[in-house]
Order: sequence, then C-alpha cells, then structure tokens
Amino acid sequence: MSSIGLRCYKISVITKSSQEQEILSEISKKVDFYDFLKETISSDLAKRSKNDEQQRMFHFSEKKSVEYRTLHGHINYGIYGFESNLIDVNNGKVNYERTTQDSEEIPLYFQFWIPDNQKIGYAIFQSFQGRSCNTLVLNEIRRHFKDLFKETFLRIEKLMPEQLMALDGDKA
Repeated sequence: MSSIGLRCYKISVITKSSQEQEILSEISKKVDFYDFLKETISSDLAKRSKNDEQQRMFHFSEKKSVEYRTLHGHINYGIYGFESNLIDVNNGKVNYERTTQDSEEIPLYFQFWIPDNQKIGYAIFQSFQGRSCNTLVLNEIRRHFKDLFKETFLRIEKLMPEQLMALDGDKA
C-alpha cells in the first residue's frame, strides 16, 4: 500500500536588527519574496541540486506560476550511493545492475503560496512512503536567501495538523 502525505510550512522573513516580520511582497529594499522564489526555483541552482553527504539529489521538473501568487509543480527527488540489482519479479532475472551513481527519481508535488501584502507565506511538499525532499529543497532556498539578503533571515516553520485547522478558523 502506498503512503502519501503532505508536509506543510509557514514562511516568514525577519529583520535581524528589529526582529520584526517583513511583508513578504516588500522584503529587503522592496524585493518581493514571491519573485525571489520564482527566480530561485528556475535558476541553475535548482536545475540539479546534489547533496553528497546525504546522497540525495533533486531538480524541479515542472513548475508553474498561477493566480494568487502561487508556484507549484513537481520536484524529481532521488537517492544514490549504493549498488543493487533490479530484477523482474515474475522470473527473477536481473534487468539492470544499479551503480552508486544511479538515482531512482520519484516526482513529488510542491506548492508555495506567498499572498500579497502579508507577513506569512506557506509551502507544502508531498511525501511518498517516508521519502521527502522538503528539507533538502528548503535548505537550498535558505542558503540562497542568506547569500542575497544579509539584513534579514528566512524563517520556515513546520506546521502541525492542529495549526492547519486553526488557519481555517476551526478549533482543534
């Protein structure tokens, strides 16, 4: 049985000197965080990102910008660094000998929503059978943000189910 889940995050930008949250459409000298995200996930940085320490890699295979300042699409995520044989389950014959440089990629859905004139944005990432690229992707976005914006820092917080219910006005 497949186990598919969603991981949800709250995004904010904090000014280092005052510890105040910035309006995301006007961060750091009137730069829009939505535009920063669009550029980041379309850049060479995100075309193929590889982490040799964790033996993980990802790239955005499909991304769309839609109404309401939303970015969404698919991230191909894979694990590499080990050898194995891929066999035909019906006859037991080896179809392929996997090397340490081979990565099996799975497509995982993502979505960012950065509302205009708000201090909070949101991100969701699909997980599949315990596999998720959210930490890898968010760390790359944080690193890129830190390189560009020295006077602010990017805060990304995992949202728990009861927090998501509260966003809709429901009580947990």
